[in-house]
Amino acid sequence: MCKTTNHKKKYTIGEHLKKAPGSYSENQYKMCLATGVTLRTLEKYINLPYGSGKSMSSDLFFNVVEYLKINQNELLTP
Repeated sequence: MCKTTNHKKKYTIGEHLKKAPGSYSENQYKMCLATGVTLRTLEKYINLPYGSGKSMSSDLFFNVVEYLKINQNELLTP
């Protein structure tokens, strides 16, 4: 599985964390605390390739949307 930034991701979590105030790693840590997932799990979803059959649970999906203060559609790659 390729983890370079040139490949389309299923979720836009990484993009939103990069745009947020503070460093990317601080934002990852804060999101982990707020959503109750480990850093490894968060990174798995950040790097999930577009078109993958895997997806996060609906509870986590809505927690991420709420944490990022975005619309549900904004979390999915168009």
